[in-house]
Amino acid sequence: WVNMVALGYAGTLAGVPAEAMEAALRASWKRTAEALEKNLASLRAGIAAATELDGPRPAPLTLPATAPEGRWLLSGNEATGAGAIRGGVRFVAAYPITPATEVLEWMAPALARVGGTLLQAEDELASINMIVGASYGGVPSLTATAGPGLALMTEGIGLAVAAEVPIVVVDVMRGGPSTGIPAKSEQSDLSFASTGCTATPHGWCWRRPRSPTACRPPSGRSSSPRRCRRRRCC
Repeated sequence: WVNMVALGYAGTLAGVPAEAMEAALRASWKRTAEALEKNLASLRAGIAAATELDGPRPAPLTLPATAPEGRWLLSGNEATGAGAIRGGVRFVAAYPITPATEVLEWMAPALARVGGTLLQAEDELASINMIVGASYGGVPSLTATAGPGLALMTEGIGLAVAAEVPIVVVDVMRGGPSTGIPAKSEQSDLSFASTGCTATPHGWCWRRPRSPTACRPPSGRSSSPRRCRRRRCC
């Protein structure tokens, strides 16, 4: 229960009311009532430890009683999945990889509700070839990966470009190449996707939005891969 102690301690120092932290824990709890009480006790222990500290602290936060209407709280990966389904994607084949796995976890149940399918392939090569085949058969298809997986998909992407088969490849970039930040910090995925991902540069349509507004297709252009498969979009 160390995490609960840390949550109570940090939340108190940040000015989060104890009642709000307890309410959030109760609302999100899915295990037994006995385990909940033990975690609540740990949370209160962290709150008590922080309360006993001397020195200045921020004023308590004033939290709204209810969430504002018409607003969503979701991550970029979840927004990617929602946009893909809204855009018509009905088949996803992918191999889990950090930090793109969250896209797949969100899309699996969401696709099932709209009659789509998500398949966990045995590797990245199988993933890219599966979505090429599905798209060739007329089903809008997507795969999600990170830098190492994108490198493995290069041959399949080249096949899609040469055959003019529209596919969507979501590359959730790590903090650096290979394992990410432990190796080196750089935006190598962006460089690879824009210049080195295929030997046919004019067949690869890629987008690099810098803000939510930039995710919207420019005026006069379509975000559909079937409309922009033979030219760059951005």
